[in-house]
Amino acid sequence: MPRIPISRIKQEVEQRRRHQLSIAIHGSTSSLPSLSSSLSTDADADADAPPAPPEPLALIYNIRHDTFRQAPRSSLVKQDVSSSPLVELPYDMPPLLVDGRMQIVEVPRWKRKVGFYWRTSDGEQTRVLWRSVKLPGRIWWQRNFGEKLWTELWIERC
Repeated sequence: MPRIPISRIKQEVEQRRRHQLSIAIHGSTSSLPSLSSSLSTDADADADAPPAPPEPLALIYNIRHDTFRQAPRSSLVKQDVSSSPLVELPYDMPPLLVDGRMQIVEVPRWKRKVGFYWRTSDGEQTRVLWRSVKLPGRIWWQRNFGEKLWTELWIERC
């Protein structure tokens, strides 16, 4: 008989307990994922392996909708950097935020507001605009005291 690690058994018992608790609370299992009832003895699946680190998140502010959101950094940064490198521009010549382009600004510590410039064009003339945005309380708290020290804010206009 193959030996099953005790940690794997404890994990399976805890998963079943959570599943039964969800059924008791919600009353239905239709929206819950199905549990595997058999314990696998696959040598490749090591139960003592450390969990994968969470993917880093980026803080994004949408100019058009005046909202903040979080997204995985990998979805924002293109893998092929050689074709479109990141360019650092001076404040008086900010990027034109079109075609999904984004601007990255630093989130200052101990400040409630973040100010940034961006360019817009109506086809005939290009204007440089400036906006000051008050950070939500949770973002300010995480930047100054929390574990997620937001150091940069991605600005989008779509």
